[in-house]
Amino acid sequence: MKKFLSVFPVLLILCAGIIMMSCPSDPKPGYKVDNPDMEFKGGKFQYDFDTPKIEHGKEYEVILTVEDCDADFVGSQLGGKICYKMDLDDDTEEAKILSGWTNPIPRQHSKNVTTYTWTFKAGEKNSDSLEPETDATTPNGGKQFFHFEAQTSAYKPYSSKVNFGIKGGFEVKVKETIDDWTSEGTVTLGNADSTAGKGTLSPTDSEKIRNLPAGSKIVITVTVTVNAAGSSSNEPGWGVGSVGGWNTTDSVSINIPGTASAGELTFDCEIEVSAIKTVFPTGDISINLYNGATASKLELFRPTNAAPTTWVSAGTVTLGNAEGVAGKGTFSDADMTKISGLPANSKIAITVHTTVSADPAPGWGVATIGGWSSDGSDNVSITIPSGAPNGDYTFTVDIKISDIRAKLPTDAFSINCWGVTTVTKAELFKPGT
Repeated sequence: MKKFLSVFPVLLILCAGIIMMSCPSDPKPGYKVDNPDMEFKGGKFQYDFDTPKIEHGKEYEVILTVEDCDADFVGSQLGGKICYKMDLDDDTEEAKILSGWTNPIPRQHSKNVTTYTWTFKAGEKNSDSLEPETDATTPNGGKQFFHFEAQTSAYKPYSSKVNFGIKGGFEVKVKETIDDWTSEGTVTLGNADSTAGKGTLSPTDSEKIRNLPAGSKIVITVTVTVNAAGSSSNEPGWGVGSVGGWNTTDSVSINIPGTASAGELTFDCEIEVSAIKTVFPTGDISINLYNGATASKLELFRPTNAAPTTWVSAGTVTLGNAEGVAGKGTFSDADMTKISGLPANSKIAITVHTTVSADPAPGWGVATIGGWSSDGSDNVSITIPSGAPNGDYTFTVDIKISDIRAKLPTDAFSINCWGVTTVTKAELFKPGT
């Protein structure tokens, strides 16, 4: 259910980086959307949702899809928070905050970007001036909603007479959590303007970050002096840096935690790599720091179950020659001991030689690794890549050790190949650092 927002007290923290908005393709001046899906009266909107139920400590994503918008909406600053009321129609009831005011990614997007994503953790203050509920769980009978507000490019509230038409919609979902992380090492930070940690990363380190697998993050250790709320500088929730480019249009904000106390503070700021790639897809990544903030460390993390970005050889396997076929046979006890000692996510790279024709053709299975069954129940198939040319053809296929073990839990591995196919090399690789 969607409806217009009536009354809700909001104080925007300007330094926290409320974002600037443009439509997927900037409309001509005076353009109005026909039959809009939503209308933002005074720049405000309330998106009511029943599921998922907000529970204290859990993380959620709010996604706004903008397919088209009125021309006058271009340049608006966006922000929002998650709240609940017991009676949505009671304008005298004060809304309870489940997760405080924050800005989406991207903070300010260019043409052809159609989605904005807010990340909330129930019970977090974020950049809000108001405190969230101590137990930030929607009570039984509570009506939860996402409070959205847009302001002018100068951070001024829109008049209640202003009305924006939008094609698109909101979605709220539980954010996928990752509990097990593996470090991919650190990168070298700069010292631009004599500010520790500030500066542009090397091309190698920038690409290392972008090449991390899905779900990865960077963790920046930041030190800053926090001022008390109301001091108009470096308050809890205020932005003190960013990652990406050097502008608000192409970077992800580094904010003081909303629960910070006054005084010197060292905190870890976690930023999803996908957010950096969204706002700054190419070029050397920069770390910007201001208001006295410094950074002492930037470490990369990938989900432990994700494929690593670098590999270290763990040696080769001695191949057999069963039935006179090169590479065919069962691995020795020594090689199986070597495989058993490999860490999680290790792989075996198998080099195969065959003659591509109508039989075998691209996509055909020409070998297996695991057990000897003909139905594939205890082994992993090795197939000719699509697009392989006719004639002699050599290719290498990577297979996770865990995928083989899922088919063959205890026995020694065997390579089976047939017809004109042989296996010339089997090399083991473990995740690198």
